[in-house]
Amino acid sequence: MDWASLFTYEPDTGRLLWAVKRPGGRSKAIGEEAGSVCGDKRYRSVFTLGKRHYVHRVIWEMVNGPVPQGMCIDHIDGNGLNNRIENLRVTTLSGNQRNRRVSRNNRTGVSGVFHAKNGFAVTCGGQYVGYFQNLDAAVAARKSAEPQHGYHPNNGRRANARDS
Repeated sequence: MDWASLFTYEPDTGRLLWAVKRPGGRSKAIGEEAGSVCGDKRYRSVFTLGKRHYVHRVIWEMVNGPVPQGMCIDHIDGNGLNNRIENLRVTTLSGNQRNRRVSRNNRTGVSGVFHAKNGFAVTCGGQYVGYFQNLDAAVAARKSAEPQHGYHPNNGRRANARDS
């Protein structure tokens, strides 16, 4: 798709702007930001050519070409509204899942570390790592196992105010 015929991209802000005036009643002017924040408030999308498109995918394709089959675009810092190209990377779905914030239901505050009888159980990459008497040892074991299983260094980050 020739996205450059419809949009311009501001690399310093990560904004996608309309390069043409859209026909129709709710048209945007040239230079206005394209799309809107989706209902989940995590990503921006734009409706054009009869279909909804994620803005981060459009930007990736404008700068780097088509996203390879079976791959997805990951926001490195976890902020789905930060569409600066240096914050985007192409990865597998599995790689994308290995760059997630810690679940808000997690009671230990560390991904893969769970309360167990009289201690903590640790898993990483779907594999059992071990059982530990204290939280610090469990966290250290999880963090040391993450690189072996292809986890991004940002994996397990705490949610910020925007994510809550």
